[in-house]
This record gives sequence, C-alpha cells and structure tokens, in this order.
Amino acid sequence: MSQFGKDDAEIDLIIERAGRPRILVEIKSATNLRPEDLSTLQKFASSMKGSVAFCLYNGELELQVGSVICLPWKEGIGAIMAVS
Repeated sequence: MSQFGKDDAEIDLIIERAGRPRILVEIKSATNLRPEDLSTLQKFASSMKGSVAFCLYNGELELQVGSVICLPWKEGIGAIMAVS
C-alpha cells in the first residue's frame, strides 16, 4: 500500500510504467460506493498530476466519481491494462 502525507492515508496500488500515465488503484469489497469511499484516492490523484485513478469494486455499474473511474473488478483489470 502506498501512503500519502502526514495523515497516513493510503491506496492499494500504484502502477508506474515508463512513458505511460501512472495508474492509481483502490480496491473495495463493497457492492455500492459512496463519494466518501473515494476521498483518499481523489487526494492522491489530484496530487499526482497526469495519473489515472481507478476504483475496482464488487458492484455491477461503471461510474465516474470526480476524477475516479469506478468499475466492476473483472472489467477494471482489463481497463487498467489498456491505459496507454
């Protein structure tokens, strides 16, 4: 897990690949998401300009909450691999 700042906020995964956008990933076991569930991920995304933020979860809907792309986890894995 990656930590951010003094408040010990963390996200589950940061993927860095040469010449490609940084990918930030939060994984949730929930079937429903609330905006407050994504506040830490949004903090990371705003501080890491040029990154793409994903939340993978157990729900069925594709959502966008602020700058975070929320996807069912099976679809999300493919979407993360397709980011160029």
